[in-house]
Amino acid sequence: MKRTLKKTAVTVMAVSGVLLEGMTVVQAEDVQKVNLDNIVVTATRTEKDALDVPANTQVITAEDIKKGGYTSVFEAVKVLAQANSFAFQEDGGDYGSMMSRIKLRGIDDGTLVLVNGNPSNYMNHATLNNIPIDQVERIEIVKGANSALYGPQAIGGVINIITKKPVKTGKVTGNISSALGSREKSAAVNVQTDVFNLGVRKTFYKDYDGIQHPGITGSGPALDIRDKNTEQLYLSVNMAKDLVFNYGRTSNEVAFESGKFNNYMPIMSKYGYYDTTFNDYSLIYDSKKTGVKAVAGYNTINMTGTKGSNNTSWGYNANFDI
Repeated sequence: MKRTLKKTAVTVMAVSGVLLEGMTVVQAEDVQKVNLDNIVVTATRTEKDALDVPANTQVITAEDIKKGGYTSVFEAVKVLAQANSFAFQEDGGDYGSMMSRIKLRGIDDGTLVLVNGNPSNYMNHATLNNIPIDQVERIEIVKGANSALYGPQAIGGVINIITKKPVKTGKVTGNISSALGSREKSAAVNVQTDVFNLGVRKTFYKDYDGIQHPGITGSGPALDIRDKNTEQLYLSVNMAKDLVFNYGRTSNEVAFESGKFNNYMPIMSKYGYYDTTFNDYSLIYDSKKTGVKAVAGYNTINMTGTKGSNNTSWGYNANFDI
């Protein structure tokens, strides 16, 4: 966290202890920029300097993400936090129930993902694909067991994605961006007003062959990804003083070919697809005056698709914390 401190110097001229009559008092501002410690809220559930927290804590800022050119939260956390991960592709995209996930301390299904303090794990998987990267203000990562504060899902650590909030400026601001790369193409729109902050991002990915590799015997399952695209939306609204409503929606559509390796050669025999939608709702009350913070959250997942046979599945989780 960078803060600017202003030091005002008052210069007074005097001769032999007697002030000069009609003298002018000169004020000079000496502006000094000082780098202070990061303030984190995840490690102890209260605001504290990072140096005062008895835990392995790391903060990834929006500036860190911009400088690194990361296109997803998964990619930023994997690289900057040097975390173990499981993914079918580098971007950490999800394919129906085949979810990519971060594994803090190497523990699978032992990392709790929060969005503004609201748990957002699905089937206990720590998926990080449900927030547009442009809407991230910072990511707080606490490595190590945190079950005493956050429950059994946090035995490996906690990742708290803190999104950008509406800021009262008296005007409407925003930006439009796009990216064209060898791996993916994307377009994004972000709008900020005194009342709400909105971000939408659409990403198209190239086909990926050889997602799975043959074993030492030259056999095993084979998988190629086809026609993948992701649509992400995130909305934050100031409902009243100290009360914020957040809504996030991520939709993944992907087609794939699957089969088996025979003597190290892939033989594709099935064609399938998945259409998966994640919805995250949260209502957050945070009073700096009273020190009371409450979070009510509701998350859903809906999957339709086919892999040999048609299937549909859905799930939800709800929570309240104060």
